[in-house]
Amino acid sequence: MKPKITKQIARIENRFIFNARYQLSAREQKIILYLMSNLDPKQQDDFHKQVIPVKELESLLKGDDKKWGGLYKEMNDFSTRIISKYISFDSDFLVDGKPLRGVISWFQSVLPVENEHGEVSLEFMFSERLKPFLLQLSEYAKIHPLDVAPMKSGFAIRMYQVFKAERDRMRRHTQSSTLVYTLDELKNMLGIAKKYKVLKDFRRRVLDVVEREINTHSPSVQIKYEYIKTKRRVTGVKFLIFDKVKTKNPPTESGAATNYAPSNEELAQLTYAQDKAYTTLVKFGVYEGIAFKQILPNLKGGDVEGYEDYFIKHALGHFKRWARNQPNKAISAATFVTWWSEKNVFDSENDVFWKIVEKINLDKKKLDQITFDNRVEAKNMTKKEFIDWYKGTQKKML
Repeated sequence: MKPKITKQIARIENRFIFNARYQLSAREQKIILYLMSNLDPKQQDDFHKQVIPVKELESLLKGDDKKWGGLYKEMNDFSTRIISKYISFDSDFLVDGKPLRGVISWFQSVLPVENEHGEVSLEFMFSERLKPFLLQLSEYAKIHPLDVAPMKSGFAIRMYQVFKAERDRMRRHTQSSTLVYTLDELKNMLGIAKKYKVLKDFRRRVLDVVEREINTHSPSVQIKYEYIKTKRRVTGVKFLIFDKVKTKNPPTESGAATNYAPSNEELAQLTYAQDKAYTTLVKFGVYEGIAFKQILPNLKGGDVEGYEDYFIKHALGHFKRWARNQPNKAISAATFVTWWSEKNVFDSENDVFWKIVEKINLDKKKLDQITFDNRVEAKNMTKKEFIDWYKGTQKKML
């Protein structure tokens, strides 16, 4: 039996996602998200008992994991573990200047029962203390249980909720989001305050796993992390979060531009710098028609003309830094085009554009006088015109 989770969405208050501290296995979190997805905050004021057939739970818990001890053992172990797991958080009450810790259980009870169809089932009842976070919602994230189904790390599932909530909250305001934690804060949130005291172990077992699983399986966000150092000592972690561009049947690769290839006569009308920019884009994997029709015509403003090749070089550099771990060259190129044409990352109204212009201005200052003069001449010439002009001089090529 497959779990019926194709439409339900788990809704979780942001305060809970960002501030709760707990450690659950991947299997335990998948069950809890599934149960959360069965709630309807618009229709419910209180929690109701949820009766889930054991066979349905088996399909949720087992997945493709080979470590399966049999249905009887797994159901008994799960019930015992989950009822003993708790959530901790800092309260507003201080003792000796420090906040007292609050503790909430996930469930009031987990009991074996028989459902209306005579199937052996487990009956779940969420703790009443979770009502403000699951039923009385204000600012909340929507987590689809299928989003985390392929993930095998409990840390990845926990952090995915944090990253998605942050991007959903900030997407209207920024192209990417940043979250910063001290090592202690991050470990506390993940419920592993006393574990992984050696940094390389924490990186290998937690940080690298979180980054790899989220970038591989998340349908909506991608991340990368960086260390924060204080006097050469790692004291924290900065997570950079950005939207994962959907590349299946991307709109930017449909239509005339995708199947179009500019003729030699059309390419001959490009300036020297435009031609170099075009060649760089095609080499990166961008379709010829998209490079010629969608990207080159929009390389304007900020004294970019005559340095279009420089702009593309820096734009690709920016893209590679922020969108690493692309599955292959085709998807990487399609994602870059989406950033360019749909998300307008490199539009002159975006800060990224002007940061690239600053880099081009620094590049200009490094040019010797002859090369700079050549750039000035080439700006208003086609590539052929410039080469013909150059042949009549003794100046060096750009």
